[in-house]
Amino acid sequence: MIKIAEIRTCDMPHDKPRNGETVRFDIDSRKYELELCPKDKRDLTRVMDEFIPHARKVVSDRVPHRSRDRNRPVDIRAWARASGLTVNAHGRIPVHIVRQYEARETPA
Repeated sequence: MIKIAEIRTCDMPHDKPRNGETVRFDIDSRKYELELCPKDKRDLTRVMDEFIPHARKVVSDRVPHRSRDRNRPVDIRAWARASGLTVNAHGRIPVHIVRQYEARETPA
């Protein structure tokens, strides 16, 4: 069953925020932010509480920068190509390729 909830933001002319709070969330790969008054935040939380127990917590798949070496992406791309992996000449390097490269660097 799907429930539809109406969420009002506090910055609407009829409802000035009092102790409002910024609520951030992601859905469908888009980030959103709402300024909600306490009542609207409770309403949103009540709706989300039905779904959260069925959700998986996501840990960021971003790879932290270990150094500020400007040649590192060039080195990773060269290693990936030499290893038979497909990697674009520009843009972000896929996380799985960076992890394989780092595993190669790490002494056993």
